[in-house]
Amino acid sequence: ITQEQMNELLPVIQNMSDKVLASGIVASLYNQLAPYLIDNMLSNPDYFIKLPDLNNDILNAALRAYLVEVKDISASELRSDVPHLINVAKQLNDVGLLVPIIKNDLKLKYVQDNINKNLASGINDDLMSMKTVSKLLPIAISSGIEYGCQQIDVEYVKSDEKLTNEEFKNFFGNLLSDAVDIVKGIDEDLDLKLSTQCFKSVGDVLDSVKNSKLLTSQTYQNLVDYATDKANAEVDKMKLDDEFKTIAKSLIRSVGTIPSFKTELENLGNAYQNFLNYNTENGTKNDIDAKTAFDILDNIKTCHIYQSNLDAIIENANNFAVRYVAENDLPLETTNFKTILEKLKLVISFSNEFNAMNDTIEFVKKLSKSSNMSDEIMKEENLKALGKNLDNAIAKGSVLLGKENCQLAIQAVVAKVELPNDIKDVSVNGKPIVEALKENVNKISSFESELSIVSKLLDLDTSNLAQTGKTLDEVKTSALLDGVISPVVAYVIDKKANELTDQDVKNIVLKIKDNVDAIESYETEFGYMDKLLGIDFDNTGLSQIGKTLDEVKNSKLIGGAIDDIIILETDRETEKYDDEDVKAIVEKVKKNIDQIDSYETEFEYLQKFVDLDFDT
Repeated sequence: ITQEQMNELLPVIQNMSDKVLASGIVASLYNQLAPYLIDNMLSNPDYFIKLPDLNNDILNAALRAYLVEVKDISASELRSDVPHLINVAKQLNDVGLLVPIIKNDLKLKYVQDNINKNLASGINDDLMSMKTVSKLLPIAISSGIEYGCQQIDVEYVKSDEKLTNEEFKNFFGNLLSDAVDIVKGIDEDLDLKLSTQCFKSVGDVLDSVKNSKLLTSQTYQNLVDYATDKANAEVDKMKLDDEFKTIAKSLIRSVGTIPSFKTELENLGNAYQNFLNYNTENGTKNDIDAKTAFDILDNIKTCHIYQSNLDAIIENANNFAVRYVAENDLPLETTNFKTILEKLKLVISFSNEFNAMNDTIEFVKKLSKSSNMSDEIMKEENLKALGKNLDNAIAKGSVLLGKENCQLAIQAVVAKVELPNDIKDVSVNGKPIVEALKENVNKISSFESELSIVSKLLDLDTSNLAQTGKTLDEVKTSALLDGVISPVVAYVIDKKANELTDQDVKNIVLKIKDNVDAIESYETEFGYMDKLLGIDFDNTGLSQIGKTLDEVKNSKLIGGAIDDIIILETDRETEKYDDEDVKAIVEKVKKNIDQIDSYETEFEYLQKFVDLDFDT
């Protein structure tokens, strides 16, 4: 049969049914016989017309319930149903669907091309105008739900409420309208088999069923529990880190408390579309880049499953990060990771976050490809680049990489940084140097300049005083090293003093620690100190000692230590004298130290003085 033939046949069928049901004899016979037959079929198991056994108690009960509802429908009511039924057939035939339905030859693409919402609305109007259908559908749908629950072993709690005819018409009309969107949205080339445009309609169907009187809250919850258990079992099969499994299960649990599936799935549909767009544009499958990930986060940030699980997401993301750092032996303290992640709650636009963070993301991706990320990140050029990226993110208004989070991140690096043995034991105001550096992170105004300073500090070699001084001059304005340099210098002086074997000289050198805050140029002062420490007081002549003292006399660091050295050398050179008069002269000589212009000259005089033989 063709569509054209069906167009000719439908009016004939309508005309015949009108004539048959218009007959007074037929109508009277039907009105008397139909209730009688149905009553006997329902009440007498031995009646000659038996109810078919559908091999299921729920389906058998549904059939009996429907017969009870329709037994009192009169012939005139049945006659008025026929035009509506014929009209449904006409509407299906007008779009070319009736013949394929009869032939059981429907093709998805053909259906998608020919159905529309006007068709759904027209069919709903006609069906809901039929007395037989309006009696059948509520029973069929509620029994269908109960039967479905039975098949999956979910407890079904029957509803005592019934939909009014108008409520059911609206309910079924919405289902048909959404069904059009869903069918049109089926895409067998997609993993989910649904295009993103129909996500909202799927959500609307779920909302309609959830909020209808056909489903009690207890039955709904039982179905949610069943679906949750099934989904969790699938998650357990996946090869995911435990933290991500925990997050996935938390997301699944929250589905049961979604206030609006329509809104939720519309947002998720937009997220899925971003995912599909990326893979289409890049010729990939199930792949994603950072920008798309941030766009997807924008789509879902208002979703119930995201908002209700944000704490769990943060907690498990923190656990994963802590474990990742430990497993990869990264130089990071993980104490503040969770505080950093908490900023997720304040993000208004993830797209803006990506624009602000993109340079940092690319930098981290590049570092992650290195064979030793821990060593690579500590290189001067990488620390400087990281600092520059952080400065840019802050300037662009990033929330996740705002100044506070950047400070916490740098503190995490500083806390685990491997300082040179020369300075790692330095104490700053009674605290370990690392703690002082962590506190100073909050004073940083430019991460680019400060992180490049970190690399210089890591390369510090105090065995080379000249280079140490030069390095300290380069970093002395650092906010990160505020209050730290003087203790480092004092530590270096301690170290150098403890290398001396001459206890008297050692004591003098230790005293110069009191002058470290007066230093203007560390390179200059460390040069002076290098010369001073280079004096071999036991084997160097007084003239040479004096010459060296002349070279360092302008030192802010050594300062008054020169007087102590002169006194020490004078005492040592004159200790051979026992004569009290000579000793008195020596004491007078020592009091004239502050009048010396040239230590070399004066030490030559001192040499001549000590060479005198007062006995002869």
